[in-house]
Amino acid sequence: SEREVRAQLARAEAARAEAEEARKAEARRAGEAAEASRAARSDLAAEQAALRRAAEEAEQNRRTLTTLSESLAVRDAAAKRNEERIAAQAEELATAKSGAAALRSQLDEARRDAAARADAARESAT
Repeated sequence: SEREVRAQLARAEAARAEAEEARKAEARRAGEAAEASRAARSDLAAEQAALRRAAEEAEQNRRTLTTLSESLAVRDAAAKRNEERIAAQAEELATAKSGAAALRSQLDEARRDAAARADAARESAT
């Protein structure tokens, strides 16, 4: 009957409209998913770039520390040589002071000896 045909037609139209709404909703979800995927890829690329920069900075810091460590080793060796040189000079100074004291003692003894001889010569002259 015509009424049944119209009812079927109305159901078919409702089903078509529902299918169209479902298609639009699916297209919206697909667009949102694609946008989320693009944002995630962009975030990942930014994070990878930051990690590369951090790795480069860490490598530069490692090279700087190596250079500083080598420089410190050179300075330590120079300081050790200076300490050894100072110790040798201190030893030489101590030896020189000891020699000077011995010479002063000999000079004092020679002066006393000379004074005693002069006294003896004056006594025998009188």
